[in-house]
Amino acid sequence: MEHKPSEKACADRFIWWYNAKNGSNYRCCEAEEYFPELKKNKGKKWDYVALQEADSTWIAVEVKHVPRHPGLDRGSLDWRKFCQQVTNDIQGKVSGTYGLTFPPPPDFRQNQKRTLSRAIATVIAEAAPTMSVGSPEKDLSTEIGIKFPNWPQRQWRDITEYDKWGEYRPYELQVYKESDEGCQVKLAALSNGAYDVVADHNQALDEVFNPNNPDRMKANVQLAAAKEKGAEKTILLLDCAFCNDDLVRNYVKLLDPAAICNIDCIYLAGSGDSQFTRVL
Repeated sequence: MEHKPSEKACADRFIWWYNAKNGSNYRCCEAEEYFPELKKNKGKKWDYVALQEADSTWIAVEVKHVPRHPGLDRGSLDWRKFCQQVTNDIQGKVSGTYGLTFPPPPDFRQNQKRTLSRAIATVIAEAAPTMSVGSPEKDLSTEIGIKFPNWPQRQWRDITEYDKWGEYRPYELQVYKESDEGCQVKLAALSNGAYDVVADHNQALDEVFNPNNPDRMKANVQLAAAKEKGAEKTILLLDCAFCNDDLVRNYVKLLDPAAICNIDCIYLAGSGDSQFTRVL
């Protein structure tokens, strides 16, 4: 099988990170380069062998690209990036880690995002003294709407909301305190709003794990062949820079154990050289 350059680059970045993290010295090559007989059995061929020359131990690495689902572009990715800007703006104003849930679609213009980030940071800082870890979420949309007139609105859903807001009400932005440590604002794992980010993740990951998808070679079958050849460890690397770590971890937990029984570890590849997260 001919590999895309992006897959090899992803595997190389992972092995570099893995070596730095574990004090190892693995070198990555294509599996059929190390086991030429695999060329005759493509159905059970995995992608890469990472060999540690000092003791000839090796690990098997299979790279699967998770297709970019439109809903993830619209939802999780933009808000995760935006939360980093809010984190920058909140430095020195408050301590602790805060999660945002149910954000509106992130379709603000670039110059508006800067103003909105400062508004959210200010509102969270003002609300922080009344928030504690484990306390209920707070809807800060009203306060944000005062500081940011372009905050989106949605039509009312029942008569009580109509009485309070009229035909439209501000889009909710629920905020909760996750931890007393650090100083960070992040997108909560199970956030969704006008889009269903959980369903969007599931649809994207189904492209890799759904056993009814005939176009996908099954990683579990491929890595079973690696175990037969004597792999010290089998690793599935998901090339999915736009995904939410917690949602991928939750998805993997719900998989049939038999479907991943030959996979020792699953890592999610981010966009940087050091952005790898273990989800199994």
